[in-house]
Amino acid sequence: MAKEFFQEFGEAFTKTMRDIGERAESFYSEQKLRNKISGEEKQICKIMEELGKIIYRRYKDGVPLEDMQRRLCEQIEQRMDRIGQYKEAIAGVKEKKVCPSCGITVEAGMAFCPHCGAACTTKEQEEQAGTVVAEVSAEEPETVEEETPSDELEPVAEETLSEESETEEDGSAAERKETE
Repeated sequence: MAKEFFQEFGEAFTKTMRDIGERAESFYSEQKLRNKISGEEKQICKIMEELGKIIYRRYKDGVPLEDMQRRLCEQIEQRMDRIGQYKEAIAGVKEKKVCPSCGITVEAGMAFCPHCGAACTTKEQEEQAGTVVAEVSAEEPETVEEETPSDELEPVAEETLSEESETEEDGSAAERKETE
């Protein structure tokens, strides 16, 4: 009797373990395929993100876009503005400010960003600079009397004048190349 019990128990246990093994193998195969699907979906998302970046760069460069693309880019702009406001709020809490060029937080007293070198003015400084410009432009300019040329000036040779103008043109051309 005990022998029959253990034999039936062993057969039931073996059958159950086979079922569990088959289910595990099926689950493992299914999960493996699900992981492959997930990997492909992630790659699609990366490609779509790159595509979106290309379209957004075109929007920023002023290239005309389709209506739907333009609206999506405008939504991105609005959200980026909000992020900028949130970063400024965080910087204000920490008594810091945000670099207008690269977006990192810098100490409030810093005039230039240590990361990118851009000028880091605060809104108060910009407003103060605006009022200074307004005050200066509101003042009446001083009148300067022009001096009348005297007859005693030495005549300048035309060669000297043309050499000076060529030198100035070369200098301004070099300055233009540097700014490009």
